[in-house]
Amino acid sequence: MEESLDTMQAQLQDYVVMLQSFQSIMTSAEMIMETSQNMLPDMDNMLENGRNTMIGMQTMINSSVDAVDVMGDMVSSSMDMVTEALQYLSVFSDGLLEQMGSNNVGSTTDTGLGTAIGLVQGMQANMDVLGSLITGQDAQIQEINQSLKTIEADLKQLQDSKGDVDHDINTLRAQIREQIQICNKQLNNLMSDYNNNVRPSFRATGKSMQQAFLNAAAMMNGTDVNMDEISDILKEYQQTLQEGNVSLQDSLVIAQELLDKVSKIADNIKRITGAETYEDILSAMAADPTAVADFVSSPVRLETVPVYPVDHYGSAASPFYTILAIWVGALFLVAIIHVGVKPIEPGDHYKAHERYFGRYLLFFLIGQAQTLLIVLGNLYYIEIQCQHRFLYWLAAAVASAAFSCFMYSVTFAFGNVGEALAIVVMVIQVAGSGGTFPIEALPQVFQWIYPFLPFQFGMKAFKECIAGMYGVDYWINVGKMTLFLIVALLLGLALEPPFRKLNHMIEKSKEKTGLMI
Repeated sequence: MEESLDTMQAQLQDYVVMLQSFQSIMTSAEMIMETSQNMLPDMDNMLENGRNTMIGMQTMINSSVDAVDVMGDMVSSSMDMVTEALQYLSVFSDGLLEQMGSNNVGSTTDTGLGTAIGLVQGMQANMDVLGSLITGQDAQIQEINQSLKTIEADLKQLQDSKGDVDHDINTLRAQIREQIQICNKQLNNLMSDYNNNVRPSFRATGKSMQQAFLNAAAMMNGTDVNMDEISDILKEYQQTLQEGNVSLQDSLVIAQELLDKVSKIADNIKRITGAETYEDILSAMAADPTAVADFVSSPVRLETVPVYPVDHYGSAASPFYTILAIWVGALFLVAIIHVGVKPIEPGDHYKAHERYFGRYLLFFLIGQAQTLLIVLGNLYYIEIQCQHRFLYWLAAAVASAAFSCFMYSVTFAFGNVGEALAIVVMVIQVAGSGGTFPIEALPQVFQWIYPFLPFQFGMKAFKECIAGMYGVDYWINVGKMTLFLIVALLLGLALEPPFRKLNHMIEKSKEKTGLMI
């Protein structure tokens, strides 16, 4: 267990560190969102400046492409000049060397050598210019310059030895001719490489840059950004980040609290395992683990002693359904039998109490017959548990007399309105009399009206007969039902006269249906 707690503690510590890292990341992201929102007002100006810059650069690139073409023409002209000068040098040097070979040396030869040297120096100057204009062909230009320097050196050496026509002059003459040929070949190669490779490459690069800037300018011109929408989106992201940051903070607090609690538990367990009592407990558990398990699972043994035992649920639930059947039976009576009295002989007149008691006797007798059938069915057909059968019937008879009198009285006084009132009272009692659920578990409104509902008195009397008597509770509940009977009698006799005419009209309407007895 200690190892598991240590592992859990380490994992919680890693989780806390991870949450702290996430919180830092969320805070940084929130700052980025805020910075982005502050930058948005300048974005329109930046885009406009970018468009203007692209237009200016596009103009510069167009000018650069034209400059590349002009520079190419200049390079080609310079190469042509060097080529023509080299050809002239070749022809001129051949004539000059022929003259020197015939030992006809004079001031003319000296002047010609000076002219040739000057021509070579001019070609060197041209090659230096080409070197500054052309990139990527430095090695070829250096080779040509080296060849020109060799020709210049040979001409100067020939100039110095112009008075001695011997074998060295002939050798120099051959070298000069060979160097001119080599230089001419190198120059041709340079011109060919430039015209076929370098110049087309410059042109292609310029065209590519020109097309790239055209595409960029078109893209910039087609850019239509709604900064308000971007600002709203950034605000939503910022709000989401803020809410996430709050959630992370809450998670961090919970994780830290859990880490502290686990740390305390680990410390307590270490203290417990280090105590001598812990070893004693382990020894006891190892000696008889079954006894220890029984004690831990049930440290207190309860013994149930039933005071009023009921054998089965049917007997326990029968008081509610029996009292409900008696009420419904009384309700059906007033629904199918007239409560009004017709005179036997024309012209006979009866007093109110004569009409009331004379008609109620029929309801009373039928109600008692219904009740007797219900009681006999419970005792001998369903066979519910009942310790006091006569008292059980007596409670049912009193309940039937009270309920039938109440139904008869409200119908006698109010007619159909009384029948509806009886139904409403029945529905309220089904829900609020505590027959299916304890009254303490029902809503407060039912607890308020519970003391005035007649169902409870009959059910309590039935329970006394089924499970056993407790003092005089049986007679108290029977007395309350008797009191309810008296109230119902007075209600019918007192309220019938004011509503007589209205009830007479309703009775006439009911007779037309042919359903009333």
